[in-house]
Amino acid sequence: MEWNHWWSYEDHSIDEDVFRANVDVAAGLGVDLCTLDAGWFGPSDPATHWVDHRGDWHLVNTSRFPSGLRALSDHVHARGMRFGLWCEIEALGPKAALNAERPDLVARREGASLGYVCFGSPAARTWAHETLSRLVEEHGADWIKLDFNLDPGLGCDRTDHGHGAGDGLFEHYLGYYAVLDRIRSEHPHVVLENCSSGGLRIDLGLARHTHVTFLSDPDWPEHGLQILWGASTALHPSRLLHWGWSQWWKSDHPHQTFEPDSSSLTDAQHDYYRRIAMVGAYGLSWKLPDLSERLRERLRHHHALYRETVAPFVAAGDFRRLTGQPRRFGAGERWAAFQYTRTDPDDHLLLVFRLPGGQETRTIRPLALEPTGEYAVHGDPSDAGVPSAAGAPDAADPERRTGADLLANGLTLRPPEEGSAIIVLRRVGASRDSPTVHAPVVRSQS
Repeated sequence: MEWNHWWSYEDHSIDEDVFRANVDVAAGLGVDLCTLDAGWFGPSDPATHWVDHRGDWHLVNTSRFPSGLRALSDHVHARGMRFGLWCEIEALGPKAALNAERPDLVARREGASLGYVCFGSPAARTWAHETLSRLVEEHGADWIKLDFNLDPGLGCDRTDHGHGAGDGLFEHYLGYYAVLDRIRSEHPHVVLENCSSGGLRIDLGLARHTHVTFLSDPDWPEHGLQILWGASTALHPSRLLHWGWSQWWKSDHPHQTFEPDSSSLTDAQHDYYRRIAMVGAYGLSWKLPDLSERLRERLRHHHALYRETVAPFVAAGDFRRLTGQPRRFGAGERWAAFQYTRTDPDDHLLLVFRLPGGQETRTIRPLALEPTGEYAVHGDPSDAGVPSAAGAPDAADPERRTGADLLANGLTLRPPEEGSAIIVLRRVGASRDSPTVHAPVVRSQS
């Protein structure tokens, strides 16, 4: 479970005191990872903009982080969490000193800079490997968020990089893959996150060389459910990181208007927003020190629920979509239901969401149950409109139903609009030993 500072503070409002304050709260909320996004690098000037100085990763902006990054990393580690660090290793900002210091690395086409470092060049691959290794070894990064906020066009046409004039882009990608593989081999504890301008470079090639992919910058609920449904046709959700509805520092986006402690939001709505992020790899970008104790307690509840109940399914479960695709702006399916299945033991997790405009009642029919088996139905007792969920996931006396009954008649749910349900179906009599972790797969409802 990740906390990232970006949308709440961007680069202009983050400094070491703000980061430390959020880390201290995150530790009490059960967060696993705190990531320092853009804003940490470049000249020691509080007015710098992150876009301008990409490439100068050897510089720490000491006006914002006077104690250096290792001190922040140590602060995070001392609180039992991992330290993440953002780096757009390929990009080259217009004001970066690297332009003048290493002109041999610059990707060019017809003589003009393309705004990135050409990884088709052996020298660039060496530079990138040394740079990323330094983030791990000197700054103590356990997680590197690798961004790419530009269009590489047709690629570099220089002929002094070891590639031809027409295959620069192809060789750039092969070089990038080689750098990632070398970092993974030398630093196996480090997680590499693929992020590209809010998820625009999600592909099976990069998925082979990174651990997780950031799904999208915009993350309001309808959008999050739509792209999660779509992206999970190609990648298992355990590889899809999303932050849920972020608290943007200042937004002119008509749908990125979320304020966590708004008095108009109900508990059911908060649960709905958080649980959308729980379908896959979980994150949030909120101003944690500003949260009320009531909301902090709700986050603790959901973080414990994710860790103890949901995450084991995400890590080792086959994934199925039980409804059609929700669409933004009121279109598409107005309920979203997903199922995880673990075959050893025979357990199933349902995550169900009623979007605005969804019919009041919906019957959700799970798949892949054993018809002759008997299943105990567990749910979060705080969920409204889930009559079949008799108690918490480890309740002593939950409702029991046969697999044949559940396959034929399903579970009839009645949550409010922007309401949700988390339901676990545990086969009675199945072994409760640690589940076998296998390569999870993605399936659609037939």
